[in-house]
Amino acid sequence: MLRTFAVALLVTAMSVGFAQARTRHGPAVCAAGKQATALCACVAANGRVVLCQKGQWCHNFVTPACTQ
Repeated sequence: MLRTFAVALLVTAMSVGFAQARTRHGPAVCAAGKQATALCACVAANGRVVLCQKGQWCHNFVTPACTQ
C-alpha cells in the first residue's frame, strides 16, 4: 500500500511539473489590433491559433490573422 501511495504521489508531482513547464515556455498571447513586440500567439475568429512574429499585427477577425 505504501508503494502504491508513493507511485501515485510521484505521478502527481510529475504531471504538475510538466503543466507548469508548458505554461512558462509557451509564447505570450498577442493583444488584438496591436503590433507584436516578440513572438506571440494570435487567436483568430475561427478559434485557430496563429503565431505572429515580432513586428506583425494581430487581427482577430481578418484572414490572415498576422499581417505586416
